[in-house]
Amino acid sequence: MKNDYPYGEKAIVLAVCITALVYWHTPASAQVKVKGVYAPRYKATTGSTYTAAASAGSGLSGTYTHKYGTQTVTSNNYQRLDTFTITNTYNGNPNAGTSFFIFNNAAVPVVKFRRANNANVTGRRKSLWFESDGNTPSATVAVAVRPAYDDSLEAIFGKRLFNMGVDNAFENGTVTNNNNIERIDVIFPGGVKAFNPDSAGFTVFDRGAAGGNDSFMIAAIKSLDANGDPADYYPAVRVGPLNYGAAAGTTLNFHGLRKEESETNLKLFIAAGNQERQGVYFSFTSLGFPFSSGTSPNLVYGYSVMATDVNRAAPGTPKNMVFYSNAAIFPTNTELGSVGGIDMVAVSGVATTLATASALVLPVTNAGFTALAKEGRVVLSWQLANADAADQVYLERSADGIAFTLLANPGPPLLSGKQYATDAHPLPGQNYYRLRMVDKVGDISYTPVVNAWVNTGFAPAVFMTVYPVPVTGGQYTITASGIPAAPCLLEMTDMNGRRVYQQVTTATRLASLHVTLPRRLPAGSYSIRIAGTDGTTWLTKKILIE
Repeated sequence: MKNDYPYGEKAIVLAVCITALVYWHTPASAQVKVKGVYAPRYKATTGSTYTAAASAGSGLSGTYTHKYGTQTVTSNNYQRLDTFTITNTYNGNPNAGTSFFIFNNAAVPVVKFRRANNANVTGRRKSLWFESDGNTPSATVAVAVRPAYDDSLEAIFGKRLFNMGVDNAFENGTVTNNNNIERIDVIFPGGVKAFNPDSAGFTVFDRGAAGGNDSFMIAAIKSLDANGDPADYYPAVRVGPLNYGAAAGTTLNFHGLRKEESETNLKLFIAAGNQERQGVYFSFTSLGFPFSSGTSPNLVYGYSVMATDVNRAAPGTPKNMVFYSNAAIFPTNTELGSVGGIDMVAVSGVATTLATASALVLPVTNAGFTALAKEGRVVLSWQLANADAADQVYLERSADGIAFTLLANPGPPLLSGKQYATDAHPLPGQNYYRLRMVDKVGDISYTPVVNAWVNTGFAPAVFMTVYPVPVTGGQYTITASGIPAAPCLLEMTDMNGRRVYQQVTTATRLASLHVTLPRRLPAGSYSIRIAGTDGTTWLTKKILIE
């Protein structure tokens, strides 16, 4: 937020000189100005209204009626960015002046907001801005927002919405509209390949006063870890106010709203504002990762946006950018002064020119993955887009939506029609599922996670699975359910009855428990036993260790 005052006074933007902590990667032709956009409007299908006091710290007082979606207007609620044009004066860019379109429907990213608590903000504070009806709220004038209500940052940014976004990301300091967001990740779990990396890339838009948009850093994600999070980066690129392009027709009226983790709904924080949305485009080449010519271009797994004070000094450059919770690398006292933090527009996706769209290789994606609980079982169904690119599909389950284990391998996907699988022994309560898809060259992609609640009245029988089978590398994962909610003992013995491993655990942890054996055991058969602390045996299973 750039000096956006509670009562809607026009922003005064001061030029701020920020001293870099590290050497910036600023290759030639790194940032390209966006000069034009095409963002058609469409209507919302829902509306809502509620009454709430102004957000604490806003400087506002009183109680306001809040209206969203069809409660404000019956059409033109959303803007969705379809295409944009880059400047035709950009030195050395082979695509200058051409139009790009967003491949969002075919490759929807996973967006994650990384947080680290600081002296001013703890918990999941959400500061958002929405296009408004242009009026200044009062006791008799409602806070009227055009889009439908949504306070999920991740859901909003998983689309290409052009008239809503986050407010003041990365500002930790004394400015009242602060937060604890340290990094924004836009992740393509299966990766994206481009046979023409000069004609494909990513774009970032910021809402702000003309000529005074916010500085930030952007880095392409080089690899992901086992949880699908960034594990390494290509060198970062620094963006300043002069790198943004001014596009006609991008000025909008907006309200700023905030919600603390303990609160039910968003509350008015900025009464009224009127600013532009300006953009920067980054080709795959300009983000610094090398391109392999021929039939197998390199994968890029998305990008991360962060503040300009991130310390990427050696050793570890640029891998240091992984450690968003390390205050020595990502300072938790970031004070961006009068310019504030980036007011990033909720646009994400892969951009490419129409002429080179066929040279953009997208991961295998799904056209609908659902989970339905029925009488103690969960029926899963899906239909894949780009199914002919996939070789195998694996169904995975989780107790917490984070750690997943293999549930089944339905085999190669059908080229048309729906596929089904049944989890006959789901966990009591919440179950999370996803599909892991492997294409013909070995690249992996995932569907969005779906969940189903299993009624405890239809609790499944006690059972246990172990993955992988046979066990390799001295590690395996146990998934067990139907065990009483009490402390229990996990024990492993060899075929002579000698105990080789044990630990005290709980039924909750056994829903998905990763086991690392303390020493390398001889290959052969072993027995796993789960028992109560009174000695009652609940489950046993034979396993083979290679």
